[in-house]
Amino acid sequence: VLEEPATYEPIPPELVGNVRRLVLGKHSGKAAILQKLKERSVVADEVEVGKILRRVKFVGTVKGQVDDEEFWTIVESVVGR
Repeated sequence: VLEEPATYEPIPPELVGNVRRLVLGKHSGKAAILQKLKERSVVADEVEVGKILRRVKFVGTVKGQVDDEEFWTIVESVVGR
């Protein structure tokens, strides 16, 4: 979705007054985690990103998806800032 949105979005969300949102869950990858961290200028090293990703995948497996509040709680517990 991040590299080639047209592959997944037949109509750009901005065209209808919406914005692109990343939904995190068990199928999320490293690029999605890095994009979410970039949104708030959070810097994490490779090990921290790996830990965040594993926790996101776990929560996604249990609950289906990870909302923003859960994601930032995970980030804070891993990165600590």
